[in-house]
Amino acid sequence: MKDYELEAAKRALKYAEDGVKKYEDKYKNLCKSFGSMIMSNGLAQAISFCEAKKDQHYKLLVENVKKEMNIFLEYKTKTEGSLSKNLLDMNIKDYMNFQRQLMITLKWLRRYVDIF
Repeated sequence: MKDYELEAAKRALKYAEDGVKKYEDKYKNLCKSFGSMIMSNGLAQAISFCEAKKDQHYKLLVENVKKEMNIFLEYKTKTEGSLSKNLLDMNIKDYMNFQRQLMITLKWLRRYVDIF
């Protein structure tokens, strides 16, 4: 059985490399603040905020969260529609578990963007 936190750290490293290479400080700052946005406002609301933004670094973070959701739900295909809509359609147990696991990935993402 694979350790979830180790796998999350590996994925977060790839997300950080891609984001920092493309968007530098904008992506770093977003990654550092995104966890607190979730804790203050909720996951679906934080994602809705990012989806409403036109900047590409917000779109990249949303795509990364979408990948995490697909892994969490063990989908082989991409989720359809907006991520915030998909989050709101989840049952509460899955939503809370996904949020908890996403926070683990975001912890590693925050660490890696600090390194870069």
